[in-house]
Amino acid sequence: MNHRGEVGPKNLFDAIGAQQFNVLTGLGLREHHSLLDIGCGSLRGGRLFIVYLQQGKYNGIEPNAALVQAGIDQELGQSVIDLKKPTFYHFDDFRLTTTGKQFDFILAQSIFSHAGFNLVQRTISEAAASMVKGGKFAATFFQGEGGIGKGWLGHGVTTHTLKQMVAAGRQWGFKVNALDVKHPVGQTWLCYTKL
Repeated sequence: MNHRGEVGPKNLFDAIGAQQFNVLTGLGLREHHSLLDIGCGSLRGGRLFIVYLQQGKYNGIEPNAALVQAGIDQELGQSVIDLKKPTFYHFDDFRLTTTGKQFDFILAQSIFSHAGFNLVQRTISEAAASMVKGGKFAATFFQGEGGIGKGWLGHGVTTHTLKQMVAAGRQWGFKVNALDVKHPVGQTWLCYTKL
């Protein structure tokens, strides 16, 4: 399995992983916080977060359990998993509340770029129900005309308007800010802060 190429351009695996870490720590993520990484894949960013966060604070959602295992085997090693005790969930319905936890931070790197707006709305509403007050949800998306496709598009790419993305966050009680961060593949970073 080409675990690095499965989650985006293989040559940008390191750069995008580092950017995820930098964005979240820049937003205030510290080792004692809890994090939910939506679509954690082969641990492009997860390998950095798992090492940084305290034991049991990293949570990843990835429907493809084999992809997570490839990340463990090729990027981290089982000894790190045994020490840090992250939790992985393998559901694909975007129901974040299924975890039964409240998170300080949530990350959706390149999830909304492959999700129809109906799933964007579901994810934002689920994030609102799965976060502590003041928690931050960082997400990327491609800006464009919006409304392209419904449901999960897999490797297909879609766009959303900034207006849509901001309105969806405000509907569920978030303050929404666009971040001044240049994404390696041209996506826009947003921060949803739970009021």
